[in-house]
Amino acid sequence: MNYSILALVLLVALLLYFQSKKRKTKKALLLQKQEDEVYRNYLNKFQDISTLKKLPVQEVQIAGVRYQNDDGSQRQDIIRECKKGERLMLIPDSINQYDKHAIQVLRLNRQQIGFLDMDLAIEVKSRLEASSPVEASIIDIKEEKETLQVYIALQKYSLRSNVSAN
Repeated sequence: MNYSILALVLLVALLLYFQSKKRKTKKALLLQKQEDEVYRNYLNKFQDISTLKKLPVQEVQIAGVRYQNDDGSQRQDIIRECKKGERLMLIPDSINQYDKHAIQVLRLNRQQIGFLDMDLAIEVKSRLEASSPVEASIIDIKEEKETLQVYIALQKYSLRSNVSAN
């Protein structure tokens, strides 16, 4: 008799586990769908990449990862939640008091994890203002001297159309 109660408890536990897993999967799929829509809307501001030639991928380190955001959030806390392969948005920061060409590096949920390096920001800002997309994604996160550093891949496109006019 004790075995039948134990079997029943085990069965109920398994059912609860699989229901929980199913809910988490549904939640993850919904979140992925929302992120895809945010990223699609972000890319819609630029030229259609299907007509553009890809340039070589550039790997860079994000600057300013140790600092606090204007909203008080800590970039290091946000970076702990990031994953390799995560897509990012590059947004000009026109009110930045230190660099008029500053480019914020944001997650798709709009949390800022840092900035592009000042020299690179000038080029990227020019491209973004010309409606030329620059895609960014995380390629690595490393702890260096007790600070999480983020390395990203930048995919730029030729400013000339890849499709010949007829």
